[in-house]
Amino acid sequence: MDLWVTVGVLLKRWYVTLPLLALVGLAAVQIGNGIVPTYSATATGRVYCPEQALDPVTGEIVDSNRFCADRASSDLAVVGAVNLNSRLTRVDVADQGLIGDYVVDDTDASLSLVYVTAEGENEDDVIATLELSMAIFESYVDGEQNDGVFKYTAGALDVPTQADSISSGKSRTQIIVVVAGLILTTVAVHIFDAALLTLQRRRDDGRDSTADEDAPRPGDDQPSSPLAAARDGEPVDQEGDWEQARKLFDDEVEKLTSDSSRWGR
Repeated sequence: MDLWVTVGVLLKRWYVTLPLLALVGLAAVQIGNGIVPTYSATATGRVYCPEQALDPVTGEIVDSNRFCADRASSDLAVVGAVNLNSRLTRVDVADQGLIGDYVVDDTDASLSLVYVTAEGENEDDVIATLELSMAIFESYVDGEQNDGVFKYTAGALDVPTQADSISSGKSRTQIIVVVAGLILTTVAVHIFDAALLTLQRRRDDGRDSTADEDAPRPGDDQPSSPLAAARDGEPVDQEGDWEQARKLFDDEVEKLTSDSSRWGR
């Protein structure tokens, strides 16, 4: 389809094109507003060594814990992550009206770190889910140890107060709607234009047929030949036609006279 022909048809049928374009724009806005943005945030939990430790040489309790066992803290981080990832914990979180399908990442458990990521349509629910998950992580780590002076603790190293808005595809969806609307508008206007042209052509053909039927035919209002006019006794306008008709008439009279004489003999 030629571009300029298409543009010409759209401009020619502007009274159809403009309303359709308005509907396309309205549909794009409505669909875009119906797409709810998604929020995402990540909290970091960490296992901390005891503030005090028992000096293995002197047997005395020291405040500076230079004897912290990294293996113990990483193991506790893994235990806390496993419990956070359990189905029972997720159900408990969801029962509180929060996001139960959060993501737990323990790839840095060797550093005593655990990450929890939550995504949802409500930013407050995302933040509340992270805060609750960190509290659960802390309780699990604490529950894995016996009461005593030298206890490992867990807490939130970082809990964001705001969530990031993830691209919801709103702009992309609106662009798709507009492009599809333009294509449908072009097709609809061309169909409308073709229908009008077909109707106009049929009307013109009907008028031509009526004109042909109303046109005078030979023998209706005028003689088909000068001879017929002479026989009917009708005047002939042209002098040449009159002479020809008179001659033909005289020939016919002479022929009839000759035939009558022959029969009379």
